[in-house]
Amino acid sequence: MTKPIPPREPGGLFSIALTSGFTLLAGLFIGYYGGRWLDGVAGTTPWLTLVGTLLGIAAGFRVLIRDVLRETSRTSRARPTEHEDEGPESD
Repeated sequence: MTKPIPPREPGGLFSIALTSGFTLLAGLFIGYYGGRWLDGVAGTTPWLTLVGTLLGIAAGFRVLIRDVLRETSRTSRARPTEHEDEGPESD
């Protein structure tokens, strides 16, 4: 028996695209300005700014990958695979 495929959320992929853009920008800004502030405190200009920026970008991509994997796993669970439709094979 085949399970019906539930309809996809209307804004599912659009919301991931929009959220990922904001997430990447937020990570970039927080990393940059946090590193810049630490450079001012420690006097290590520009090293902590670079490290903070790279960490912010990495954190943004981590969240992006997590969200995409979550969305794809949700849609793959909703769709039956080729073998779920068939009964036991008799050879």
